Amino acid sequence: MKKAILFLSIVLFSLSIFAQDRIVGVKINGNLRTQKCVVLNLMNYKEGMKVDLNAISKAQDALLNSGLFSDVYMSLDASGNNYILVVDLEEKNHFSPFMDLKKGVGIEDDDLLGLAIGGHVSLRFFNLSPFKMFLGGYSVGLNSIHVFGTPLSFNLSFDNLKKLYWKRLNDVFYYNSTTFNADIGCKMANLSFMANYVHETISSSNISSVSSVGAISLKIENLPQIQDARTYWLLEANIEHGLSATYTNVSVDIENYHRIVMQIYAQSRIYSVFNMGNAPFNRKLYFGQSDNLKGYGEREFDSPFMALFEMKLGVPFTFPLDLSKSFKLNFFTPEFILQTAFISDGNFDLGNFKPSVGFGLKLKTPFGNLEPEIFFGKEFGFYFEMK
Repeated sequence: MKKAILFLSIVLFSLSIFAQDRIVGVKINGNLRTQKCVVLNLMNYKEGMKVDLNAISKAQDALLNSGLFSDVYMSLDASGNNYILVVDLEEKNHFSPFMDLKKGVGIEDDDLLGLAIGGHVSLRFFNLSPFKMFLGGYSVGLNSIHVFGTPLSFNLSFDNLKKLYWKRLNDVFYYNSTTFNADIGCKMANLSFMANYVHETISSSNISSVSSVGAISLKIENLPQIQDARTYWLLEANIEHGLSATYTNVSVDIENYHRIVMQIYAQSRIYSVFNMGNAPFNRKLYFGQSDNLKGYGEREFDSPFMALFEMKLGVPFTFPLDLSKSFKLNFFTPEFILQTAFISDGNFDLGNFKPSVGFGLKLKTPFGNLEPEIFFGKEFGFYFEMK
C-alpha cells in the first residue's frame, strides 16, 4: 500500500513539473463577427501546448495574413504555473464595394457568418471607346483562402457574360459565355496547391465549331518568402487539360523582387507557355495581351512555345505623414520597363525575338493600384490596369 501511495505521489509530482509553462486557455477579444473556432484554427492552437514565443509569433502573423484583421495583439496572463493567452483583435470592414477590370463593379463580403468565407456579386461592363459602354453580364461567387480558419481554400463562381475576342482589327467579335468554375486548394509549408474544374458554354454567330468546353487544371504556387526585407520570389506553375476538346496547356511564371537601395527596386519576370494540341480559341494561351507582351496586337501570337522576359525598375516617391515619423506613404511610383518575348513554332531564329520598351506609373487609390502604361513595340500601345 505504501509503495502504491509513493508511486502515485511520484506520478503526480512528475505531471505537475511537466505541466508547467503551458497555455491552458485562450481569451479572445474584439472578434465581433469572426467565430472563435476560426481564430483558433488560424492560430493552430491546441489546448495544453507549451509556451513557445516563436509559435505565438507565427500565430499572430497567420491572423494578420488572413485578411480578416487589421491589428492583432497577444499577451500572456499567468494562471498558476501555466498561462492564458490573451488575443486582442481589430476586425477589418468585411463588407465593401469593389471595382476591378476583370470582375467588374460589385459588392463583396469576405467573412460571411463569421466563417472566413467570402462572397461577391458583380456587374461587368464593356467599352470599345471611352464613349461607348454597355452591360456585359453578371458574376456571383463564394470563396475562402482559409475555410473555417484551416489551410483549405476554395472558389466557386458562376458567370454569365458577354466576352470580347480580339485578335486583330479585322478579327473582333463578341460571344456569350456561361461559365461554372470550381477550385479547391491547400497550403502546405510555403506552397499552395490548387485543383480547378471549369465548364464553359459559348455561343456566337462567328463560332461554328466550339459550343462547350470542359477542362481540369492543377496549379502550384509558392508563397512569397521575404529575405532580409529586400528580396522575394514568386513561382506559379499551371497545367490544364481539355476534356471535351483534347489539348494541354502548360505555363510557368517566375517573378523576383529586389530592393536595390532605399525604396528603389528591380522586378524581373520570366513567363513561359506551351500550347500542345488543338485548344479552342477561348482556352488557348496567347501573347500580345495586356498582361504579357505589350506594344503588339491583342492575341497576336499563339505559337506552340512562347517565353516572356521582363525587367522593371521602379522609383517610389514617398511622403511622410504625421501619424508616425517612420511611416511614409508611397503615392506614386514611376517604372521603366523592358520586355523581350521569344515566339517559336519549333525553329530557332533571331526574328523570333520581339522587343518592347515601356514606361508606367503606379498610383495608389482606395480601390487598389491604378497603372497607366505606354509601350513601344511593333506599334504604340496605351494600357490602363487596376490591381
